Amino acid sequence: MQKLALYTKDNLLLSRWESFLTNYEIKIIEDYEDLINLENSLLIVSSCVNLENEEFIISNILRKENKILFLERVPNLQKAKNWFALGIQGYGNSMMASVYLNSAIETILGGYIWLLPEITTQLIKNINIEIFVIYLSKSILNNLS
Repeated sequence: MQKLALYTKDNLLLSRWESFLTNYEIKIIEDYEDLINLENSLLIVSSCVNLENEEFIISNILRKENKILFLERVPNLQKAKNWFALGIQGYGNSMMASVYLNSAIETILGGYIWLLPEITTQLIKNINIEIFVIYLSKSILNNLS
């Protein structure tokens, strides 16, 4: 059975996650010591938890064969980029439906990255705009003498 660790200060959110994740061995992270001692698990973290010195904490968690799914009430593209830059494997909405949460977990446990579909769409749109701007810049520069 796969090990999941849940870290949130919101008890209602914790109950919601637990009701969705009945097929997993679950550990509730209650304090900083539980967090830094976590090993070989998928850690699901809510944004309501204040991770002081998050870069240091994330790197230490990842060094112990853990994976991280970070969930926020209002996810956005820039925050997703920041979290992925720190090395997390998944990013989504803390209130997403069970099917999305389980999909995120299975994807991450399978060795892949998971991103909320709405954020993925924004990312793809931005890539297309960036490619267009690069193309336009090159075509303008080519016409200059």
